[in-house]
Amino acid sequence: MSQRGGNSQSHRRSRAKGQVWEREVARILRKHGWQAKRGLQARDGSDAPDVCCDLPLWIECKAGRAPNVHEALAQAMAASGKVIGRTRLPPVAVVKADRREPIACMYLDDFLRLVDAAVRLANDAGEVKP
Repeated sequence: MSQRGGNSQSHRRSRAKGQVWEREVARILRKHGWQAKRGLQARDGSDAPDVCCDLPLWIECKAGRAPNVHEALAQAMAASGKVIGRTRLPPVAVVKADRREPIACMYLDDFLRLVDAAVRLANDAGEVKP
């Protein structure tokens, strides 16, 4: 088999692994009560998040031996900024390295806005004491 064919085979396995991880992330979100499904991406992945759900987030999923979290987050940021007709959704990279716990990563500014909103809601409900 030629080197080119081997790379193609490896790329297909990598894509399949990514698709399995996207479905798993959607399943986990549904288990926690959110409506979620795998997005319908074009080849460049910019037309939809990897996982579409009723959370106000642009979710990019990566799985592999050592996925690059920063690249995954940058990809989600670039794609979420292309969406026309609505406010940019905060990008989140949900990353699963082989034999490691999955992580969710987002930019600090987006995280702080999310925390501020959660604290305001908790305060309004009387759940947080100063």
